[in-house]
Amino acid sequence: MKRFKELITIVLAFFIVLCFGLAGCMEKEDCIPETLGEAEGLYLYYNNYRSLTDGTQTERLLNEITVGEERYSIEEYEIVDIAYMTSVKEIFYYLKTNREGEESRNLLWHYNYDTKENDCLRTLEGWTYFEISDAYLLVRVYNNGDELGYLYDKDLNCVEENLGGYYLSGDILYSFNKYDFSWWKNGCFFSVKDYTGGIKTADVLRYEKYLYLFIDGKVYIVDSDTGEYQINNLPQGEKYVNAFDKKGGAVVKNGGVYFITYKTETETQYAWDPLQTGCSLWVLKGTYMKKAYEFPEKYAVDFYSPSYNEKYINLYLRYIPKVFNKEKITKENWVYYNLETNKVKVGTQKATEAPISMFIVGEYQFYTSYVGYGPFLAGYRCYYLHRVTDGKDEILQYYFWERSDEPNPILFEDIYVK
Repeated sequence: MKRFKELITIVLAFFIVLCFGLAGCMEKEDCIPETLGEAEGLYLYYNNYRSLTDGTQTERLLNEITVGEERYSIEEYEIVDIAYMTSVKEIFYYLKTNREGEESRNLLWHYNYDTKENDCLRTLEGWTYFEISDAYLLVRVYNNGDELGYLYDKDLNCVEENLGGYYLSGDILYSFNKYDFSWWKNGCFFSVKDYTGGIKTADVLRYEKYLYLFIDGKVYIVDSDTGEYQINNLPQGEKYVNAFDKKGGAVVKNGGVYFITYKTETETQYAWDPLQTGCSLWVLKGTYMKKAYEFPEKYAVDFYSPSYNEKYINLYLRYIPKVFNKEKITKENWVYYNLETNKVKVGTQKATEAPISMFIVGEYQFYTSYVGYGPFLAGYRCYYLHRVTDGKDEILQYYFWERSDEPNPILFEDIYVK
C-alpha cells in the first residue's frame, strides 16, 4: 500500500508539472494593462538612457566622447559597466574604445544628468569593476594578477589610490586575509588581527558604526570610527549555525543584530544532513551581546523568510520525533520570536513581506511590480511602473523581460525633474 501511494504521488506530480509546463503562468497578451497613465513631466533614468515616466521620448545620455584631441562616436566605444550615484546625479562609466587600427583604451568616465557635464576622470590600467554608495565610488582594476583600487568622492576627487583588495560598504572600505581584517573610514586606516585564521568576508556584519566579526567562537565588536574593539567569547562548545552565510543567517534589524548558535550535531536518516541542535538566539546591540533565547535541545533552528519585522523574527525548526521513528526521519515546524516579550510561539509565522518600496518625487509616488508569464519555470516576467497620486494607482508603462540583456526601463535608477 505504501509503495502504491508513493507511485500515485509521483504520477500526480508529473501531471501537475506537465500541465503547468503547457499552460504557463499567464499568456503574454494577458499581461498588457487595459489603460496606461500619462506622463507628468518627470524623467526616468536607467542604464545610459532616459525617458518620460510613460516610456515616451527615450534618448541616449552619453553619446560622442572626446579624449584629449580625439573624438569617438558611439560606434567607437563600448560601455562595459555603469553605476549611478543619485545623491549627486552622477553616472560613472567604464568605457572601452574599439576604433579600428588603434589600441583599445580603458576609460573611467562621468556624466552628470543635472548639469549634463561629462568628462574622462582617468585612464584605467586593466579590467575594471565598480562598487558604489551614496558617498563613494570604488574603482577596482585588475592588471596581470595585480589589483588596484581608486576611491572617488561625491565631488569626483580621487581621495585614495592604494586600495587593492578593498570592498566598499557605505562610507567604509574593508579588506581581509587569513589573519587580518582592515578598513578605511574618513581618511584613516584601521585593522584587527586574529591568528586563528578564521576571517572570511561572509563573517563580517555592519550595523550603524559597529562592525561585527564572527570568528571561530568569538565575536569581535569593532567601533569603525575609532578602531577600538572588544572580544566576546561564545560559551564553550557553541558554534555558529552552518547557514549559507556562515553566521546562522544573521538578521540585521532596527535595534540590533540577531544570530544563532548550536551545540551538537544530531544524526538523521541522511548521513550528509545532520541537525545542528541545542540552539540559542543571540542579540548584539552596540557593544552589548546577550543570549536572547535558548531552545529545547532537540531543535535545529534557522531564520525563515520573510525573516523579521519590527516586532517579530520568524524561525524554522527541524527535529527528530523519538516515537516510532527508527529511521530518524526529521519533521519541521515554524515559530516566531517576539522581540518585546522575548517569547517564542510555535506553529505559525508573524513577520510578513516588507511593504512596497515607494520612490517619492514631490506629490508623486512610484513603485514597480511584475507578474510571470509563459511556460512554467521559464522565468519570463512582465514589469510594471506604477504611479500613485491622491490615492489613485496608475500603471505608466510595462516591459517584457525574457532573459534579455537590453536595459529594463522599469528597474530605473532615478526619477528626476530634468
